[in-house]
Amino acid sequence: MNIYLILKTLHVLAAITWVGGGLACTALMTMSGRDGDRLLRTLGVLAPIGAVMGPSSLVVMLTGGLLVWTGAWGFAPWIAVSLACAGTGFLIGAFKIGPAFGRVGRMLAEGDRRGALAQVAALTWPGRIEQALLITTVVFMVVKPAPADMAPVGLILAVLFAAIAAQTRMARRPTLA
Repeated sequence: MNIYLILKTLHVLAAITWVGGGLACTALMTMSGRDGDRLLRTLGVLAPIGAVMGPSSLVVMLTGGLLVWTGAWGFAPWIAVSLACAGTGFLIGAFKIGPAFGRVGRMLAEGDRRGALAQVAALTWPGRIEQALLITTVVFMVVKPAPADMAPVGLILAVLFAAIAAQTRMARRPTLA
């Protein structure tokens, strides 16, 4: 086994953790609906996930950079798009989502249920944007589109972003009983 295969394995495992964990968080928060009590219970379970998501996202970024550097791919357009999307997702997670989950965890521990519920807005849009960026990254990594294929892939992703935006706009604010 060579260094490229080791890096690729670490990269894929960390990506599964990062993308899958984010999708699970988004799905569980969405399933909680407008029931504030249920959402707070869900957030209480999800708040510690940053202990796994943050390091896995860092491993993805580091191994991804090393794979580009050591591999035979060069710096193709699909790699540039993937790095830009994953890098932006990493920054959103590090500077928006992670701190918001930290505040939720502290507020719940202190019994501030209303304050914790108010943090939902700080998680919803950034979380969905991050997931859309990470899905874009996965699509580009799997498809590896040639420059001529970028437009059809971009159209598919534009529909995905529009669906996320529409779903987010239709969602109502959760309330406590």
